[in-house]
Amino acid sequence: MSNPLLIGRDQSCDLVLDSPLVSRFHAQLEDGRLEDLKSANGTFVDGVGVQVAQLQDKQTVTIGPYHLKFEEGALRFKGRGLEVSCRGLSFRPPGFQSDLLRDINLRIKPGTFLALVGTSGAGKSTLMKILAGLVSPSSGEVLYNGRPRSSPEFRRSVGWVPQDEIVHAHLTVETALGFSAKLRLPPGTSNTEINRRVHYAAEQVTLSHRLQNKILWLSGGERKRVALAAEELGDPDVFFLDEPTSGLDPGLEKEIMLSLRDLARRGRTVILITHATDNILLCDRLLFLAPGGHPVYSGPPSEATETFGVTDFAEIYRLLTNPAWFNEHGLKMSEATRARLNEEIKDKAPTGSLDPKRPQNRGISPLLQLRLLLKREMVLTYSDKSNLKLLLLQAPVIGLILGQLFPAGLFADSQVMDARGSYPLLDSPTLLFMLVVSSLFFGAINSCREFVKERSIFRRERLLGVRPETYLLSKLLTLSLKGLLSVLALMMTVAYLIPLPWTGLEFGQAFLFCWTTYLGGVGLGLCLSALVGSSEQASTLVTVILILQLVMSGAFIPPDQMTSPIQEFSILSICRWSFAGLCQLSELNQRFAALNLPFLASDYYIPNPLLWSVLLPLLAIHLVSPLLCLYLRKDSP
Repeated sequence: MSNPLLIGRDQSCDLVLDSPLVSRFHAQLEDGRLEDLKSANGTFVDGVGVQVAQLQDKQTVTIGPYHLKFEEGALRFKGRGLEVSCRGLSFRPPGFQSDLLRDINLRIKPGTFLALVGTSGAGKSTLMKILAGLVSPSSGEVLYNGRPRSSPEFRRSVGWVPQDEIVHAHLTVETALGFSAKLRLPPGTSNTEINRRVHYAAEQVTLSHRLQNKILWLSGGERKRVALAAEELGDPDVFFLDEPTSGLDPGLEKEIMLSLRDLARRGRTVILITHATDNILLCDRLLFLAPGGHPVYSGPPSEATETFGVTDFAEIYRLLTNPAWFNEHGLKMSEATRARLNEEIKDKAPTGSLDPKRPQNRGISPLLQLRLLLKREMVLTYSDKSNLKLLLLQAPVIGLILGQLFPAGLFADSQVMDARGSYPLLDSPTLLFMLVVSSLFFGAINSCREFVKERSIFRRERLLGVRPETYLLSKLLTLSLKGLLSVLALMMTVAYLIPLPWTGLEFGQAFLFCWTTYLGGVGLGLCLSALVGSSEQASTLVTVILILQLVMSGAFIPPDQMTSPIQEFSILSICRWSFAGLCQLSELNQRFAALNLPFLASDYYIPNPLLWSVLLPLLAIHLVSPLLCLYLRKDSP
């Protein structure tokens, strides 16, 4: 009986695999029996996740990015690297009459620096998203190392750098990379090791001197390199980059391309989309796509111009947009290119498949995710000083204005007619309504850009296993705390200037009514933020939603006087029930009756328990709706 072989990242292991994807004590091998030691990212045999497996000769064991071959009773290092390929890949967007990509076969060997180039609408971005696993093809399959891309073996193997930023601009480089590391590294990784990985990743993209700078203050090229460093932290085997050099000057463009070539030289597969051709010769291979998803050239960049019979790459683009040239020459080139690509992929059948009954990689627990996201939200709030000042000032300023608009004797037991011949009490519903309105506006305005401004970040973190439920909960908890402070500041300011008709307990109930309204506004704002395409759209549409809420609140027309179907829809207005709660606490109908004035509305007679029986389910609907919107968003991975 042989001694057990301990495999892991810790230096005390018998077989040390230095990668953040490998747990400190990952697996153990004894007499051909391989056991996973509750690792974060799983142990795989021929692409299938295992807890315990009796190895057979020639089987491949994958631990993190490393591949080991079991031969003669021992594990032999096979290397690392990821071959990306696809077979019969086609894609037709919903509602389209023709394919955007049709029958694409492709094989990209490990360590290749490939550029996807071509005219707009040729399907470059779609092809890359399918290869990366962000979009599902209409037909065909994507393989990594000859196995299905969907295998959990490869969940942490992909680095994705879109055009938009995948790190928060208001954080320093070191802080942003620190949070990225904690999402990518196994649970239990020490702060010392996280710090080491962050500094190593920054060094790889020559950003060590910028670690203490806010990302917001960096140049365009440096910000692109921060995104590369964030992906480098996870030690992926393949990088997908969508126009990483767009908008950069020639010097910065070359700098980024050299960094990517260095990644490929270190065994990574690098696939990028680019329209910039000044440094295209730094790539190992080009795949030129023509409109309709036709591959018209696949090979070294140095031979592309000669193949097309032109002197520079700009001429290639001009030819591909010429229908006459394409029909005469381009289709023939496409057929020849397809034939070569088919030969490359020939006899490369899948070598494994996902067995859903077997254990899969665990990743970070939802509780740990929530804790990390909450901490990041707090750091972001504090880092964005200008927004923090607005957040702290908005409630007191509104409270001061309201306090000046209404007389101090608004709720006095003894009412005296003013110069206009009316009682001050007549304006009391307006003040209560303004408290509700302000709370609703605080919630909706503060939340309506939360998702849309972080869409690219959220999409990237979804690929890392961050659940929408956890992401939403981190936003709700942070916004709830902000709202608690804002609503309390608003009401305390107003109460200081205008004596409100509540005891201490009643003031607490009034605060809960307003805070509930704030949370309802948060739910509405987050729904919009999840669905719209830009922050500007969110700001515009949130005004429409708020106006509808206010119209149905019952402050202008009592609900029992509304016509159908507005009367039925008003039941869904969270303002209606909060406003009714404040009016009931203030006994407005009884105060009006004492002055021989008509009662205001029957809503204001509803007792608190009954009001809360309506408000709480309504609030739950408002807070769950953003989650449904996150799932409904079509470009969510």
